[in-house]
Amino acid sequence: MDSLPWILLLLPLASAAAIKLAFARAGNLSALLATFTAAALFAGSLLLLRAGEVHPAPLDWARAGGWSIELAPKVDALAAGMLAVVTA
Repeated sequence: MDSLPWILLLLPLASAAAIKLAFARAGNLSALLATFTAAALFAGSLLLLRAGEVHPAPLDWARAGGWSIELAPKVDALAAGMLAVVTA
């Protein structure tokens, strides 16, 4: 469950890249992939809504010397609810 926020964050980017690079001329496949991506995002948002607060592992974005910048999505009940509303 900890990796689900990262998957939901990167899934639209991966879908858009696949549509642009691989399915640019196949309109039906592009539409099908976009529809399944939207359905997967909605299902994942419902899983997050049911799970409540999730703290995914942070990603090291930059590191220099003794300091580092980490990225981590914060998913609480409000964020999960808004994600479910937006993807529905």
